Parts: sequence; C-alpha cells; structure tokens
Amino acid sequence: MYKIMTNLDSATADLIKGKNINENFAVFSYGLKSLYKANAGIQLSMNYFTLCQILSESENLNKTAMDCISKLQDFVKRVILDKNTDCVSEIDRFRNEIIRIMETFTIYMDRFQLYEYCLNRIEFKFDAGEYSNEYYNNEFESVIRNYVISERDNSIISAKMSEMIGQLPMRLSKNKFYDIILNTFSLYKGSEKSSVKDFSYMVETCGGIYSLDYDLADFEKIKEADEKYASYDYENMDREAYINATEEYAMWSSYLEEYANLYMMITEVVNALYSICLCGDSCDEIETFILDIIKSTYSALEENSEPDVSVEMQFEKIEGMQEKLWMKIYNPEAALTDIETANYEELVKLGLMDEVDIFKKIAKLQSSSAFAKLEQEELADAADDLYVEQTANEVIESFNKAFEKCSRMTKRAIMASVLQNLPVFFNSFEDFMEYVHVSLTQCRDEAERQACMTLINLLMCGD
Repeated sequence: MYKIMTNLDSATADLIKGKNINENFAVFSYGLKSLYKANAGIQLSMNYFTLCQILSESENLNKTAMDCISKLQDFVKRVILDKNTDCVSEIDRFRNEIIRIMETFTIYMDRFQLYEYCLNRIEFKFDAGEYSNEYYNNEFESVIRNYVISERDNSIISAKMSEMIGQLPMRLSKNKFYDIILNTFSLYKGSEKSSVKDFSYMVETCGGIYSLDYDLADFEKIKEADEKYASYDYENMDREAYINATEEYAMWSSYLEEYANLYMMITEVVNALYSICLCGDSCDEIETFILDIIKSTYSALEENSEPDVSVEMQFEKIEGMQEKLWMKIYNPEAALTDIETANYEELVKLGLMDEVDIFKKIAKLQSSSAFAKLEQEELADAADDLYVEQTANEVIESFNKAFEKCSRMTKRAIMASVLQNLPVFFNSFEDFMEYVHVSLTQCRDEAERQACMTLINLLMCGD
C-alpha cells in the first residue's frame, strides 16, 4: 500500500502539471481504484452484516422487500463469491429501483408528519397541560428570544428560528405564504435549472403535495391510511376518535420507519457492490478477512439465520482502517477536477474520459449521500427569471389545489412544514420576534397553546 500511495501521489502531482498523461493516468487509475475498492469492501462488510442483523429481527416482510433481498443476494454471489464484476448496468437498474421505493416511503413519511402535527395540536383538548396562561402571555416570548440568541453562530441562530417556525401557532394567510415561496424561489435565478427543480421537489414533499407518478406493490395499505388521515376533521375529533387515530399513527409511523431503515441499508450495500464493479479487476483485491465477513453474512442470509457471533469479532481488525483510507483517498479524489481541466483535450484524445466519469461515480457512491444521482443533470443550463417564476407558480398552484381539500388544521400543518424547511426569510432578528409575537397573540385555542409550549420547551431541552 505504501508503494501504491507514493506512486499515486507522484502521478497526481504530475497530472495536474500535464506531464506524461497516459503513463501517469494509468498509475493514478490503479492507485485510486485500489483505495476505492478497499473502502467499498469495508463498507460492504459492515453494512451487509448490519442488514443481516436487521433482517434476523424482522417478521413478515412484504413481497417487495423480500424480492429486493433476493436480488441483493444474487448480486453479492456474482460480485463477491464468483468475482464477476461485469454487471454494472444491472446493479444500476437495481439501485434506481431501490431509490424509487425509498422515495415513496419518504413521501409518505413527510405526509404522516403533517398528521402528527395535527394530532399534537388537539392532544390537550383531552389531557391537561402543565403550562399556565400567565407563562404563555408574559414569559414565553422572552424564553423563545433567549433560546434563539443563546448562540453567537448565525447558522445556529437561523436553524433555531426554523425550528420555532415549525412549532409556533401558524397564522399566516395563504397569500403571505405564497409570497414567501415566491421570494425564496427568486434566490435561484441564475442557478442551474436542476437546482430549481430540486428545490421545487423539496418544497412539495415537505408540504405533502408531491404527487406519486407510480404505484408500487405492497403500498395499498399505506395509501389507504394516508387518505384516511388526510380526510380527518381534526378540530372536531372526540376523545375516542383521537385515541384511535393516535394509536394507529404510532403503528404506521413505526412501519414506515422500519422499512425506510431497511431500504437505506440495502442502498448502502448496493452502493458498495456498485463501487467494486466499477473498480473492476485491474487493481488490488479486497482483504481476505473482509471477504470472509461478507461470505459468512451471505450464508447467514441464505439460511435465514442470525449472523455468526465469531464474525462480529472480525470487525476489530477494521477499526481505524476506513479513516486511514479516506485520508489517502482525499487528495487524488479532490485533484480529479483539476486533472480533468488541465488535460481535457489529451484525456479525450487518449480515450480516458470514461475512466474520469467512473471516478466521479465512485466518489458519489462512497459519499455520505446514499441516494446521490450518478448521472449528469440534463437541466444544467442557467434558470432565467421566466423559468424560476413559472416553476414557482406551478408549485403555488399545486398548493392551491391541495388547500381546497384540506381542513384548516391540515393547511396550517402544511405551511409550518414548508416554512421551517425554507431558508430563513426574515430580514432581521427583530422581524423574527415580530413574527413570534403575532403568532402567539393570534392563537386563542387553549389546546394549541399548550401543544406549542410543550413542544417548544421539549425542543429547547434537546428532547
């Protein structure tokens, strides 16, 4: 490994200077792929083992999940056991399939958070709260002020403002809400169209209005539950209806979280396998003891049993390895853009741009963003004023249609969820405090007041 690193560092420096492109790029490719492959092996062993533990504790997985596990096992067999890395396109399709499933879960999780907001705000119609009106009227505003400015870091202050917006009584008019959305979209003028599209997606998912353009097996029950919670008249619920709705919510929340965690772990495993396939056979092999962990985990999953305890002890050997690998990967990975810029024409001439693209993909696969897009965005050109305004107006029209079907409580939940996820839209801290003051004074509902005080005090305590 020392020799690889010495050669890799030297080749990286020479490539930036444009020296001996063909020869140095071969050294660069071999060295970086060896590091990436070693890191992918570690990621695969840890995440695959964790997935096995999760599955050993899971009962009655739905058919979609079982099919995904079966496909995953097939890829592990082919890539690791049979050492066949010639299945990049198949793994890519499988990864996109998992991302689509995960996106569906994420959208439903966002929607169910809106229903939690509504249930929280009627809880104290049926249970006594611990805070007095005197505290609400005379102290609460100052408590919020002191909490938000207790840190000097502006980014932390902004994050705390956003937290408060999500829990304060929501009393904005629809038009004011739309004005804030329009003004925030205007910040994207001149940026890439893909950034505007991503922001639009974020706003619609936070507001629970993103429409699913596909149906997946095993989602019918979730869809029915979603429609049921969307139809509730929360403000006029009686105690029995509230208790039933809360108990069912806990069940669905747990269900969504369980499957989201499962698919997150499956994606992590797929990303590692994908990385290994992209590295191919033209570099150093993965450590034998790491391969043994993967093979043992594969057998446990095939036999539907818990992973062997002795395998877990092997992880002691991995301690610190990943950190050392990342230190070695950092410089050549960071230099890739400079290498491409300095030698673009020569790299094209030598037919090496496909290799450059492979490195870019592996960097994304091994990043902290498990669901990163691997392909270049088609909407890379700049968004002019008209494009941004049209996109913003389309989003606003979607909210308009959603609000026609919503109860007042659900509308407020949607607004609160969206606003707390936008960049802070106040011009000054005093503007924020004016928002707090108006929000608190316009709320006359005792149950909502208690919910607001309870949730914000929990938030301030870090619970």
